[in-house]
Amino acid sequence: DVKAVARAFTGWTTHERAEDGFYFDPESHDADAKTILGHAFPAGRGIEDGLHVLGLLADHPATARFVCAKLCRRFVSDAPDPALAGVWLETGGKIRPILRALFTSEAFAASAGQKLRRPFDFFAGALRATGTEVLEFWLLEEMLGELGQVPYGWQPPNGYPDSAGAWLSTSGLLTRWNAAMRLSHGARSDPDWSWGLLSRLRAPEAATALELTERVSEEVFGSVLDGAALEPFVRYASDGAGPDEPVTRALLSRKLGSLYGLMLASPQYQWR
Repeated sequence: DVKAVARAFTGWTTHERAEDGFYFDPESHDADAKTILGHAFPAGRGIEDGLHVLGLLADHPATARFVCAKLCRRFVSDAPDPALAGVWLETGGKIRPILRALFTSEAFAASAGQKLRRPFDFFAGALRATGTEVLEFWLLEEMLGELGQVPYGWQPPNGYPDSAGAWLSTSGLLTRWNAAMRLSHGARSDPDWSWGLLSRLRAPEAATALELTERVSEEVFGSVLDGAALEPFVRYASDGAGPDEPVTRALLSRKLGSLYGLMLASPQYQWR
């Protein structure tokens, strides 16, 4: 089957003058008869061989199980629900009903906190939360390299892993903590002295340490953390004085950057 599929796709190539880059070269195609997954491919055909293969693969139950498992693993948990593959087979692989079934399922509704952010997701979210601008490409590449997920850096054809076991390690978490502090506490607001990281941290309007941590948690998590999860950050922001400690310019200068960094390094941020 592998050899026959390779023969079916002979002649499929690229051409710079083609509108979408794709070009079928009939002179390079193997037009002899083939058998693929038990299906007879008659001799004398051209691009139809490759299109026939794509149709067989799209309709194959193994494709439904494989793709639906990847969708569940990406959006719900590391233990995919096999029932989604049934929707694929019922609808002929139409993506809208498949995604509708996924995002309206009870499993998705209960999925908060089950997925570990992959390094690139973590880094993109940290940039969005802090507003920090990476001015030098080499620095961006260096930080992603330390985190372990440079785009297109995974050599096998299956893509970077999407399960916690591949990323959850002591060294992996340490690099995340370092990156969180580097993007927040370590960035500078003066472009001439930024060393490649330009800080654009937003100092929220807050009268007390509690209000400050609530506003920062909204920037980082998208919503205010509950009391138990917020309490350690309040204690840090107030130097242990409590939630009613007044926010002064001196307190902001000492605490704001590190407060962002600590939240980005927290367990609540690693698990989404």
